[in-house]
Amino acid sequence: MSLMRTALFLLLLFTASACADENYLRLEISPLALAYYPTGNRPQSFVSNEGDTLIFTVVESGRSFQSTSVKNSDSGPLPALEELRLESRTMHLRCDSPLVLSFRFHLESRYRPELPRQSSDFLSLEMQDEPNQVLTSIELEYQDSLLCRQNRCGYRDTLKLIERNYLSVYFTPRDSLDREALYLGQNRGLIGFRGPNNRIYERID
Repeated sequence: MSLMRTALFLLLLFTASACADENYLRLEISPLALAYYPTGNRPQSFVSNEGDTLIFTVVESGRSFQSTSVKNSDSGPLPALEELRLESRTMHLRCDSPLVLSFRFHLESRYRPELPRQSSDFLSLEMQDEPNQVLTSIELEYQDSLLCRQNRCGYRDTLKLIERNYLSVYFTPRDSLDREALYLGQNRGLIGFRGPNNRIYERID
């Protein structure tokens, strides 16, 4: 077990022991997963390869801890637990003109006692049109590293959209199966997309 994993394991043991009177364990989302999730509630602007601009505003944003019961036998190496508190985050971005389009983010921590950090994080992003039909989506999972959870998902160390180069980008391909595409960049969240109008958009704020 690496030094980092050992330190994390000991921290979890300490946290569980410190909460022994209440018999719960609180699992928060990893910073490595949060690096691909939007920060703040400011509007986000995107410019296309044709020069038009779309502005998305945050219409919904939230963070919570979901409580769930756990059997003592499911606690693994940790002290006996009765309750888990798992972090969950959601954000809904929407543009109403000139193109009606929405992006829905969901990020949650899930209890995985077989893993060194006792949990894994799941990130999903959906692009939706006016009747809330899902046009395309991407799903990522963080255990020891961030990985695609679907076949139609790729990764590039560097990727250029229109004018800018981005690092550590996860994306969905645009081909005969999917006309739309999504691009997520480290420490930026949504950095670009290809919309239903067949234009590529790149974040400019």
